[in-house]
Amino acid sequence: HGLSELVGAGVLLRADAERILARAQVGEPVFGVELTLGAIGCALSHIHQWEETALSGRPRLILEDDVRLSATLGDTLDRVVKRMRADNGTVDLLYLGAPPDTFASGELNLTQGVRSLPLGAYSTFAYIISPRAARYLVSLPELWPLRFQIDELLRRQVTAGHLKAAVLDPPVVFELKTLRHSTVQRLGNITAQEPS
Repeated sequence: HGLSELVGAGVLLRADAERILARAQVGEPVFGVELTLGAIGCALSHIHQWEETALSGRPRLILEDDVRLSATLGDTLDRVVKRMRADNGTVDLLYLGAPPDTFASGELNLTQGVRSLPLGAYSTFAYIISPRAARYLVSLPELWPLRFQIDELLRRQVTAGHLKAAVLDPPVVFELKTLRHSTVQRLGNITAQEPS
């Protein structure tokens, strides 16, 4: 079975793999930080992108498959990536969208349209990661075995002060989780809605 291979490779602890299988078999609801089969695949995809970013030395845009892009995304990305390079480490993770409650915290820099996120965000559907952040994350001893979803790992690193996070305000990418079944979170949260 695939999970036993993940346990053997040190990606998961055996107890976590057994809990995931048991919940999957009975269809038990899973909340945001707990691992599911989909969350494992999601985490492995993000970690692979971090490894590639660390090797390339260039900021990387990471998008999940369930997003809608704003018409202003291209212009915004040009401006933001230039700013990230000029600031050289001021922001490690720049979320291009996030759940609505994310926008209630942090200071808003109106000239740049960026809000600081001292507590991070439960959101990995669209972000830009700096090479410094990618190198830091892939070197974390607590990365393996996976113990919780990848957005929780990022949030913990931001909250501990190891990474600096910000979110575009207004957002330019929107999560479409509510339109289809998610294998990452069985109880989907209400996510950012694009203003009408």
